[in-house]
Amino acid sequence: MGDRPDSVPGKGSLSAPSSLYRGQAGTVRFAVVADVAGGSNDASVLVEATDANTVVVKNVRFGTIMEAQLYGEGFKITPAGAVRIDAEETGEALWQWTIVPVRATRHILRIQGWVLRKNTEGKLVRARPIHHPAIAVDVPIRWFPEWVHDLMDDSLMWFADGANWLKALSGLVAALAVLWAALRAFRGGREGRGDFKPAGR
Repeated sequence: MGDRPDSVPGKGSLSAPSSLYRGQAGTVRFAVVADVAGGSNDASVLVEATDANTVVVKNVRFGTIMEAQLYGEGFKITPAGAVRIDAEETGEALWQWTIVPVRATRHILRIQGWVLRKNTEGKLVRARPIHHPAIAVDVPIRWFPEWVHDLMDDSLMWFADGANWLKALSGLVAALAVLWAALRAFRGGREGRGDFKPAGR
């Protein structure tokens, strides 16, 4: 299948901080440019990477109108949802997101992007994916008192799962049953040996 008129080969680059502490804000940049023969456009220049945590995105698609959305577990991401860019005049698109880690320790950020086109009704629809690159960000644990918050975050997420509650409750009941059986066996053994003397005499 040939290229669609609104979709051509492109160059892409994704940049993110190498590491962020919990609660510290950082910027993620994703750039896509049209790969024009003899052109000098370079997506890596657009992302303005401040460190080595940059990914060159291969087999990317470029269109006049595009959308991209950033996903990442353990992060608060702004803006949320898909962000649309009209790149018809500039021949380049640059997305920027602010990320704030809410949990440690290492998380993967992923981007979903699409080239848009107008359907027969004149509405913009997603024609094909741009590319779905990913990049890792380390979130080191800060020792006291920050590590306590990370531990609490993980614990709250674990207990928020109803299945985990049932597992914990079942384990507690089983442990109590074993303890009760052990106490009864211990008491019965003492009575059988005559070690147990009723009170009052």
